[in-house]
Amino acid sequence: MVFESNGEGGDKRGKILFFTNNETKVNLFEVKKGFARGGHYHDYDITHVLITGKIAHYLEDIETKKEEISILSAPAIMRIPAKSANLIVALEDSVFTEVFCGKYKSTVYEKYRNIVLQKMK
Repeated sequence: MVFESNGEGGDKRGKILFFTNNETKVNLFEVKKGFARGGHYHDYDITHVLITGKIAHYLEDIETKKEEISILSAPAIMRIPAKSANLIVALEDSVFTEVFCGKYKSTVYEKYRNIVLQKMK
């Protein structure tokens, strides 16, 4: 399987690298200690793999409001079900991937997105 690079992005939280192979998308995220990523949910399942570092992972079902918070150290796999908001807070410099198929679409989840924005100030 060969992946093609689709560019990069990022901000003061760290870089993001984008890769594709047909319908499969793999994005590589850097998140520096003290910063957060996420703050949204998807209509499809998604998988994150923590490659390096340590994070606090927040997951909340947007319908039932059931929330789970886990402290994870690399390597770790995070399976995010559809309609579950997700927030990653770096407890140390970390790198994780995001893997999904199809077209990317997310919906902001204010409760978590506000944390992302607050940590960027």
